[in-house]
Amino acid sequence: MYSVFRDLAIIILSAKFFALVARKCKAPQVVGEIIAGLIIGPCLLNLVQTSDAISIFAEIGVVLLMFSTGLGTNLKELLRAPDAQAALLAREGVTLRDAQHVDLRRYQWQCE
Repeated sequence: MYSVFRDLAIIILSAKFFALVARKCKAPQVVGEIIAGLIIGPCLLNLVQTSDAISIFAEIGVVLLMFSTGLGTNLKELLRAPDAQAALLAREGVTLRDAQHVDLRRYQWQCE
């Protein structure tokens, strides 16, 4: 049980440290956090092992990141941007892909 708290402490401290280093290098903080994950994870140092608790916290973190990104996005400014057509095209591409995925899953269910 205490290994989860130790792993969380290692994750939070290393992510913060590498985020600060990335900011000093004029890179986005998220780049530093990704590098921290690569270094402390199974790829290099293997300080933190993947467990069910860590996976759940990771999923919660991703949801919170997407939610906070959505809160900070101004749709009117996004549509007025010079690349608004590219953004709309990308949105349509994602929508079409998702629709195809739903159709494939429906077909897969019928075949079972």
